[in-house]
Amino acid sequence: MYHVLEHLNEPIKKVEELHRILKVGGKLFIRAPHFSSMGAFSDITHIRPFGYSSFDCFERDAYHHFYTKVNFKILKKQIKYFGLYPNSGIYEKYIHQNQCFYPIRPIVRTINWLISLSPTFFERIWCYWVGGALELVVTLKKDE
Repeated sequence: MYHVLEHLNEPIKKVEELHRILKVGGKLFIRAPHFSSMGAFSDITHIRPFGYSSFDCFERDAYHHFYTKVNFKILKKQIKYFGLYPNSGIYEKYIHQNQCFYPIRPIVRTINWLISLSPTFFERIWCYWVGGALELVVTLKKDE
């Protein structure tokens, strides 16, 4: 689900349907615009942006799990400052190769590292100081 979910109504139902068709242990890769991204609201086709805890409701013991009956395990959650770098794996090979002016790469890596120290602090305060993050990257694994 690479930048698809933000265009759809009722995202919980869409993720539930993906849960239904995945095998147990199957992985769902999601990338969606972070709410602090300029593109999150300026793209007229976007229905909603996402935040760091948007997909927590799919974990069995999460506070908002009553929104759904499906269970995923969150394998990865990351707020990315710059979507075109750094990328790896299938995403880099088939979707977006790393595109970032070489001298800027250490700055992007440093900002991503700082975000990873406290994504909640980033969302509450810091995201508005650095111009916002581009996207949320989430990997879910079907639990049952």
